[in-house]
Amino acid sequence: MNITIRKEQTEEYIITEHVVKNAFASMELSNKKEYEVVARIRKSDVSVSVPELSLVAINENINLTRWPYPSI
Repeated sequence: MNITIRKEQTEEYIITEHVVKNAFASMELSNKKEYEVVARIRKSDVSVSVPELSLVAINENINLTRWPYPSI
């Protein structure tokens, strides 16, 4: 398996938010809005000054730009 880590691209934002939303969906202490924090960070000065906050891991067998998000 070949995995590449790279900067998130604009067209992947909705997919990344979907992944975050699903990751916290079953958490009892979650307010189910963690994905909104991701969007707010992107719009803030922090995402410009700390680009490492916006990375994605890409598996050569999964097309992240496909919607709905593929099952892993």
